Amino acid sequence: MKRRRLRRLAAAVTALLVLAMLWWGNNSLSTEEYTYTSERLPDGWDGARIVVLTDLHGKQFGTDNVRLLEAVQAAKPDLIAVCGDLADEHSGVDFVPALMRGLVAIAPTYYVSGNHEWAAGLMPAARAGPTFCLCTSPQWYTWATKNEGVTPSARSRGS
Repeated sequence: MKRRRLRRLAAAVTALLVLAMLWWGNNSLSTEEYTYTSERLPDGWDGARIVVLTDLHGKQFGTDNVRLLEAVQAAKPDLIAVCGDLADEHSGVDFVPALMRGLVAIAPTYYVSGNHEWAAGLMPAARAGPTFCLCTSPQWYTWATKNEGVTPSARSRGS
């Protein structure tokens, strides 16, 4: 009898720990830094800093994503890449213009749609595949269809 109670208690504690880890993983803001070195990098990219935001799924970090924008600003990026699943079927896109205005104010920002934006019907219906966007103004929905080539600006690196 005592052994059964102990097993139930252990199962309950384990379940609570798993739930806490899942909650933390879905609600915390974390940053990781990597250094990539290659002789194949084009001129102008040596020492460039790129912030990659991906799979936010509508998660917001403070009013108008202020905590997220502060973390991006602290990274001092030359370029920001938003790599899909910014929004999904549950989040909508109401938060996106304020977020993109904040990102564009920090550095040139590029966006490519993910499968969740498409599955939720959040992308323009006329497009037939992933959408690429260079966001140079708050008009984040002005779409481009190909990369013309990108070099980090000296201004963004403080030169």
